[in-house]
Amino acid sequence: MAYVREAQAIRIQDPVKRRWVSAADRLLGLMIADRTADVRAGKGLAGPFSRILVARADGIGDLLLSLPALRSLRNALPEARLSLVVGAWAESVAREAALFDEIYSFGPGPEDYTRSIAAGRFGMLDMFRLLPRLRRAEFDVAVDVRGDIPIRLLLYSCGARCRVGFRLGLGDRLLTHAVPFALKAHEQRNYAALMQAVSGVPAAHPHQLRLLDLTFDPWSFRMTQGLRKDDVVVLVHPAARRPAKQWPEERYAQLVRRLLEGDGRIRVRLVGLPSEVRAYEKLMDREDARVRPLLLPLSLRVMAAWAASADLLIAPDGPWVHLSSLVGTPVVALFGPADSLQYGPRSPRSVSIRNIDETCADCNAVVCKHPEINCMARIGTDEVVAAARRILVL
Repeated sequence: MAYVREAQAIRIQDPVKRRWVSAADRLLGLMIADRTADVRAGKGLAGPFSRILVARADGIGDLLLSLPALRSLRNALPEARLSLVVGAWAESVAREAALFDEIYSFGPGPEDYTRSIAAGRFGMLDMFRLLPRLRRAEFDVAVDVRGDIPIRLLLYSCGARCRVGFRLGLGDRLLTHAVPFALKAHEQRNYAALMQAVSGVPAAHPHQLRLLDLTFDPWSFRMTQGLRKDDVVVLVHPAARRPAKQWPEERYAQLVRRLLEGDGRIRVRLVGLPSEVRAYEKLMDREDARVRPLLLPLSLRVMAAWAASADLLIAPDGPWVHLSSLVGTPVVALFGPADSLQYGPRSPRSVSIRNIDETCADCNAVVCKHPEINCMARIGTDEVVAAARRILVL
């Protein structure tokens, strides 16, 4: 029971929501007999499986974190038909990953995603409209990557004979097989264990897998973007999709100014989507050619090319942190509501900075509920600049 309570707390940090979800889980216990089998660590299910459905219906960053494990699954079962349920906000990223034979999307697109999560709307009703198509596909196995009762209800209703997910006390009875969830382990480790349960093949380390077939020379790429070979390229992503993950704008301005003071070779590119342009206006010194905005399309290939050719990324917890880590670029990641031990970058020389107050540790809130002790505002410019200089050896 203690394990279940801690696992629920990791997945659902809001205590009020956690009580509601626990009540829903108990209600399911009255309706559905518990026949869920535990999958021992390192063991696989009795396959083979020819039609596999994976549900990854949360953020773009979460999808990126799980791509190495999904690629391992694809490599282990190359003949299987692999399908994905994903939010429309992340559909283009999923398609460019080129791992899936079919993608079922729902909910708001990328331009409306930030407003939707701030309002608590994720398009769950749209998700259940996928059910007739999912039932017609006759999946052998369905995999819930996150651990979420609505997702598990969808997989339970789609008719898959095997339904696999983490043992979390969050609708576990809707699964046929539950995989142990390693508390406080990095998410990629848990994802790898989940996919191993389906394929029976141990997943490779994330950095032993090629995220994309990026066949390009970073130096040539830099030249095409107006950069010189000896430039020190620092990508800064000053926008966060969740307001609670936003570092104060004035700190980014201080950061950029102090980085440029430290070395004349530094070139700062303020990366993000066109919809995030407001986050850049206060950071731009239009007379300084060393700082330029880089408003990119939501393209995995374009974003990965820039990340792979940079010397450093500085960003709040989110897609740019996870993508840069996957392509091996050093990262200074700014963490607040989420646990950096679970979600932090794993590329060499990367650093996660987090200064939390014990009263709201790991709240994972969308909007900060305690602005007087805002954990992102507790991160000082000095420590970010110092971490960047250590990595760049300035």
